[in-house]
Amino acid sequence: MLVRTDARLPPYAIERLLRALDEPGVLVAVPLDDVDPARSPLPPGSVSDAPAERLDALCYAYGARGWFDGPVARAPLSAWHPSALANLDLSQRRWLEAALDAGLRGVVLDHVYVATGGRLGGAPAETDPRDPEPPSPLAALRERVRAALDAGAAPGLAGLDTRPVLLHVLHGWGGGAERWVRDFASSYGDAHHLVLIARGSPARKRPGEWLELHDGALCGPPLRRVALPRPIADTAIADAGYRAVLESVVADYGVDAVVVSSLIGHSLDALRTGLPTVRIVHDHYPLWPVLHRDFGDPRLAFDAAQRSADLAAAGADYEFTERDPDHWARLRDAFVAAALAARLQLAAPSRAALEDDLRLAPELRELPATVIAHGIADWRRPVAPAAVPARPRLRLLIPGRIRRGKGGELLQAVLPALRERAELFLVGAGSDAHRLFGERGVHIVLDYRRDELPDLAARVAADAALLLPTVAETFGYTLSELRSLGVPVVATRVGALAERIRDGVDGLLVDPEPAAVIAGIDAILADRGRLEAVRNTLSTFREPDLAAMSRAYADLLPSSPRPALRYRAASIGAATMQAAAAPAIWPRSAGARRRWTVISPQPNARARAAASGVTGSIASSACCAASSTSARAGRWR
Repeated sequence: MLVRTDARLPPYAIERLLRALDEPGVLVAVPLDDVDPARSPLPPGSVSDAPAERLDALCYAYGARGWFDGPVARAPLSAWHPSALANLDLSQRRWLEAALDAGLRGVVLDHVYVATGGRLGGAPAETDPRDPEPPSPLAALRERVRAALDAGAAPGLAGLDTRPVLLHVLHGWGGGAERWVRDFASSYGDAHHLVLIARGSPARKRPGEWLELHDGALCGPPLRRVALPRPIADTAIADAGYRAVLESVVADYGVDAVVVSSLIGHSLDALRTGLPTVRIVHDHYPLWPVLHRDFGDPRLAFDAAQRSADLAAAGADYEFTERDPDHWARLRDAFVAAALAARLQLAAPSRAALEDDLRLAPELRELPATVIAHGIADWRRPVAPAAVPARPRLRLLIPGRIRRGKGGELLQAVLPALRERAELFLVGAGSDAHRLFGERGVHIVLDYRRDELPDLAARVAADAALLLPTVAETFGYTLSELRSLGVPVVATRVGALAERIRDGVDGLLVDPEPAAVIAGIDAILADRGRLEAVRNTLSTFREPDLAAMSRAYADLLPSSPRPALRYRAASIGAATMQAAAAPAIWPRSAGARRRWTVISPQPNARARAAASGVTGSIASSACCAASSTSARAGRWR
């Protein structure tokens, strides 16, 4: 090893270099650095003052985890093969050049960065755009590192250090499931977090057209982006293309456990990795094909006849294209079989959510199950309950979307009577609130960020908040947030809301019927002391925080140290070099031309796909699609 005295070595820098020396013919291996612009991880014209360890983490996250023949002179850190070095005549003036001419290799690792203290500049700029040089194997990495820096991304070292690696499986629809993954990844520091997200076109109703791999923070460009050869319209019972991508991620990062938050757009192969697998009961899909449903209704059997009836009643806004009851029955049974075979661990945020799940699939009672409430993050600054002045009419805050099942239908039914009794403030109602524009006594804020809620609540100074879902919530983040702000909540008696609210103590409950809602508001008008009693309880009430939630999950997930350097690495081979030499793509923009080239982030994906029996088209997709976003437009989406 040769180390410059001013070199700042990131974790496992030497160990990463030594892996390259195991490949036959490699004489010397060097990292990316701030000494030679040809080894810079930034594109031409870029500069960065980011800390060296962050730049190293970005190179590790977005690199191909391999090495290629490149410039090795003047590197601040270098690893030399001892037996190869011993056979060289170091007295020659140009002994290194002679060694490379003799067939030995000098390689640059794309997933290690070593700094010497200077400001990091970009790669060399083209001297003559009319006669461009061949693209570098680092081209895609440079664009991604630049985009990740701009986005504030700071990924971990999954598969490099000794912390276990968790792979989260998630749909691309956002919402509470995505929020939980973000919160859990930020608070559970005993493991690295990767997130496999299914994305697709809402217009085509195909939620699984692409798979994106992200760091747990979900910040910055995807680590990989792969087009599925067979798009998934709901959930595939099995899919060879999906399985090839999943197996590659598990092997490349040394994944230790799988955490399933949603199977929408995925394949049941996510349950068949052979790794410890936990399912978070955010909803009851794919046990039932209709997502917005009151599964707590004791009058319903939720059998084949009910499944057919629900599918027949689904409107044009139904989330999926498939309406054949037999399809959904097969998917439900295949899910149960896969869950039992995997000895799936069930984790529900409420007892009501777990019981509804087991009602739809009694077979799952054989599996271990636990209830762990979702924690909420602290507000960015201390908040105090808003002072509520005496008023002749109530002020009611109605937060969140007012879509079907989430309060829209019930609000529409009670609105004429409700606005005679109260002034209504709809906050975060979204586009569904457009129909209420101009309604007397109704104020609307279409959207808000979570950290804006304390200020909004203080400005409104509402007497209470209304939560009016007519289908069972599995938890209810909004309830937690409102109570943490000291706002009394009047909620419908369904699902987790009925479980979490002690009527008259820390909230008020009404039946999910228009008459019951109005009667509940009239009772408050007759005795506002009921709200004051709830406020007094909330002044000392504390919702579970993220730390408490993470401690509860620690018993379900692997926590012991794993071997370091578990990630899969190899020489960047012919597939990547061929992609780098592909004909330029010349988009026109404001009269200028710029070349972009797709560089594979998975150097031997084609070989791995072939070994797993996948066809060439799938291998090609896995090899190149992950970088197509940055390569196509020079930025990530």
